Amino acid sequence: MYFLSKVKHFNIVDFSEGQVLHLTALKKPRGPERMRLLELASHKFEKAVQSFPNNSLTLYRWGRVLVIQAQMLKGKEKAQARFQLLSK
Repeated sequence: MYFLSKVKHFNIVDFSEGQVLHLTALKKPRGPERMRLLELASHKFEKAVQSFPNNSLTLYRWGRVLVIQAQMLKGKEKAQARFQLLSK
């Protein structure tokens, strides 16, 4: 008997690139370069989640990147980010 099912693939390339960008960002001092690398990592993890939404490791890594980004925001930027999240 043949079972036909639609299998989504795990996007290992985007996940791996996101992980490399994340780890590279952690080695940089706080500043625009670190934030840029974290933003790139976030986009890579987002793409990986789109192809395999139930992968807990990818969701966890993406969440860690988002937490680090949020911690780097200061005063006015943090308030604007909160406002944008609440207005969605």
